[in-house]
Amino acid sequence: MPHYRNRYIVASLKKKLRFSPVVAIQGVRQSGKSFLVRELLPKEIKHAHYETFDRKITRDFASTNPETFLSKFIDNYPLIIDEAQKVPEIFDAVKFVVDQSRTPGKFLLLGSTEFSKTTLISESLTGRMSRIRIFPLTLSETLSLPQRQINLRKPFHEEARFKRNNLVRYLDRGGMPAIFSIHSLKEQELAFEDWITLTCDRDLRQIPNLKLDSNLARNILEKIAKLEEPTAGNISASLGKDLRKIKIHLESLETLFVVHKINPYQKSTGKPVYLLCDTGIASFFGATFERKLETHLVLHVLAAMSYQMEAKTQLSFYRSSTGARIQLLITVGAKTTAIKIMPTEKIDLREIAVLTAFQKKYPDITTLAFGPERFSLKKDKIEIYPWESLG
Repeated sequence: MPHYRNRYIVASLKKKLRFSPVVAIQGVRQSGKSFLVRELLPKEIKHAHYETFDRKITRDFASTNPETFLSKFIDNYPLIIDEAQKVPEIFDAVKFVVDQSRTPGKFLLLGSTEFSKTTLISESLTGRMSRIRIFPLTLSETLSLPQRQINLRKPFHEEARFKRNNLVRYLDRGGMPAIFSIHSLKEQELAFEDWITLTCDRDLRQIPNLKLDSNLARNILEKIAKLEEPTAGNISASLGKDLRKIKIHLESLETLFVVHKINPYQKSTGKPVYLLCDTGIASFFGATFERKLETHLVLHVLAAMSYQMEAKTQLSFYRSSTGARIQLLITVGAKTTAIKIMPTEKIDLREIAVLTAFQKKYPDITTLAFGPERFSLKKDKIEIYPWESLG
């Protein structure tokens, strides 16, 4: 397959299966969940069995006879159930089986929506289910580079593992496994269009008890890509739509893992901002180079958090009273690192001023940036690393 790549998630997934009776792999549509369990996991686990609730006949039987459905596969653990959220009844049945025997690795549930009350899925598996998020391919994964442990307080490599053209290509094409490797730009654009149509026209409408507007959802995604500060309020003002309606759609897109919300730092001004789930999708909607770099940075860190199981890490952004922004703050325990994106080949002195002002105000926070080249502000204890270091 042209998009075949090993995934960094495999090691942490295997670890979770050794300790938890139920493991959920959740992530945005076409991020590689099904390929992972059908093509990659069998190399590691020999007795798994795969079923998908995308098939109507399977979905209907499991919905009306959930316990009988599970009994068919009593000797096939882990039983892998794809699109598990499409049959909410299966969760109570899984709970019943697990409560009879808490043997690790019994079930592997895949979903492209959050398992929550929003999707009418009960919390019956609380304390029995371990979750892991899968993201589109990272830049290193698209290049089939070996996995390296990442220090989340400095989420980069001292020596870049790829060239700038690799980075630019990734920012434009993203990491959706079935899309990024399409050679024809026209065909790739059609693939992104299909993805957006399925997400907005089908997936959103499957969220119960909400009347969601697919055209509005698409417009929101475009505004997230283009607005300088894509907050709910700014999206509302730009589209001329009611703020409550915008927030409902944003929350629903979060449920589908299509957007990520980043809250302001506790000592910052501003409202939460939203980023898209893939740099290629951001590029499709006309995102600037800076927004694509910001999206790449956040997704790179989120993937590392998930695959390295760094649950106690918090992400935020900083906005000064004058509107100056630092795109990402990573807090691990009591330590925080601030990272600014510098998006032009010539280093802008105004960007330097933002960094030095922040460092002066918060001397206990490690401050660094990603820019066009390696550069040190030794006096201010600020390091700038090339864009290619990230990934």
